Amino acid sequence: MYMHKACFKQLIITFLPIIFLLFSCDSDKQKVVRPATLISKDSMPLILTDVHLIEAVLSGKQMEKNMTAGLSQIYYDSLFAKYNITRTVFDSSLYYYSQDPKSFNAIYDIVISNLMRIETDSIRTDSTIIIETKDSLTSSYPDN
Repeated sequence: MYMHKACFKQLIITFLPIIFLLFSCDSDKQKVVRPATLISKDSMPLILTDVHLIEAVLSGKQMEKNMTAGLSQIYYDSLFAKYNITRTVFDSSLYYYSQDPKSFNAIYDIVISNLMRIETDSIRTDSTIIIETKDSLTSSYPDN
């Protein structure tokens, strides 16, 4: 479980700077056209949080590439169904928001906060399980 969390942190540390660099280093600044269907600024952090969770799960899987690709497709199809969007809507919204670094950073601040809260909740849950297990083991022995 803790190895999975280490992979999760590694993913965040690796991909966030790359995303910021890719989308903020556009030397030919043109006015970005707002997509006809744009994911709201309130929904985008939730979707991106789920995207990072999917990527963390996939990076933790030790499978052949063709199996990972199939699993990736299933996870992303579920994600898009959950939010009632298409990949095209997601991609065009991601591109649109990424063209405004200030806005994109604000979205990712929420994503990072969400991921940190999820990690903290997970650690808390793991600790509670360990304590409950320890208590149940020690309480099963009668006092002499």
